Amino acid sequence: MIPLTQGQKKRMREVTPLLQFQVEVRVAGPALEHEYDVSCFGLDAAGRLSDDRYMVFYNQQSSPEKALSWRQEGKSTFFKLDLQRIPQQLERLVFALTIESRTLEGLSAGYIALHGGELDIPRDAQNELLRYDFRSSIRREKALMLLELYRKDGEWRVAARGQGFDGGLQALLESFGGEVMHNQPAQADPPPPIQIPPSVVSLSKKDAHHRVSLGKGDTHIRATAEWVDNGDGYDANDDLDLRAGILLPDGRMQIVHAGANGKLDVAPYAQHMGDVRKASVNQPGREIIHINPRISQLHGGPVAIVFSVYSAIANGPVAIADLKPIMRLEFGSQIVECRFDFSTDPRARAQFVYTYVLGLAVLRELEVDISLNGMVSPAGSENTPWLSWGSDGQPQISMKGPAVIKGHGGKAIASMLSIGNPRKYIV
Repeated sequence: MIPLTQGQKKRMREVTPLLQFQVEVRVAGPALEHEYDVSCFGLDAAGRLSDDRYMVFYNQQSSPEKALSWRQEGKSTFFKLDLQRIPQQLERLVFALTIESRTLEGLSAGYIALHGGELDIPRDAQNELLRYDFRSSIRREKALMLLELYRKDGEWRVAARGQGFDGGLQALLESFGGEVMHNQPAQADPPPPIQIPPSVVSLSKKDAHHRVSLGKGDTHIRATAEWVDNGDGYDANDDLDLRAGILLPDGRMQIVHAGANGKLDVAPYAQHMGDVRKASVNQPGREIIHINPRISQLHGGPVAIVFSVYSAIANGPVAIADLKPIMRLEFGSQIVECRFDFSTDPRARAQFVYTYVLGLAVLRELEVDISLNGMVSPAGSENTPWLSWGSDGQPQISMKGPAVIKGHGGKAIASMLSIGNPRKYIV
């Protein structure tokens, strides 16, 4: 049996020559037996759940061609796999654990294992090929990526992930491009939805602008930040976080980030969808913030939002340009991408630069003006991008705000308070 630790990878041929085997997930903890779910997600080359028939769990217990199936047996969840029958469009199989009413830190034990032998015989009669004990990877998350099988260079490989999501199943699905479907009253023969292909605008030069008109039926604006592993072999400095600084009509600022998630239906009318720890060689880091499209009307005037990604000094030296962060703002079928060319800015390539401004959005009623900014923090600084209204009614941006980052104790709590002058920021 091969033991794996978080982040460790193996070629499947080093584990077993078999293409058919079972995956077992077993957890233990006080009163948790009926509260957690284990799922397998089949993802395409872009890391998206492009075909939801390949989300296999208790409510959809097999894939169309039966290459992947689910069953519960006591305190263990099992998946039968036949890699030879997995469709070519699926590049990754991700096994994940989620819980709803509490966090996963209540687990007293947890592991995921691969078993060889005949697929229909009991687990105890099979040969355990590989095991990842994931209990030590759990913090206060409500969802955890456990293990990933992925194709690379024409062969299957396996990786122990241990990547957590504070936002639970919803945040996990969002990271795969999906969404949680809530129960709706049955309707007789609803008309098929009209499929509108997305319209994508890409901004790559500093101060480039694009204006979007919101639709009356839009339920939220989605801001997605992505970044890559910088390739230095050190994991901690690949951990970025997405943050939104919201400038209110009266000049006060509110901050939403992984330490202060916010809500869509009450002030600040923005919600962070959960922390993602880091990027890896095979998977980008990704965090999401939802914005209420009526945020301007709800606050009674124009609102400006500065989106930035940041790392903590404690994570170790990093050059923002090496992580290549991008942002997508989605307004229904309209998508605006902020893709700055870091080769044009030596400041972003310098070490010890911890914050990068992805973009700025100014909302007035149902109009949104988006601009790519490209500002970075001074070297060695954890200051926050800060906004103020100029005499011309346009937002002015600086890097003079106080440090408001996940894990700064009281500052993470105080960051949801309405504050004006950053010099008067008190915790």
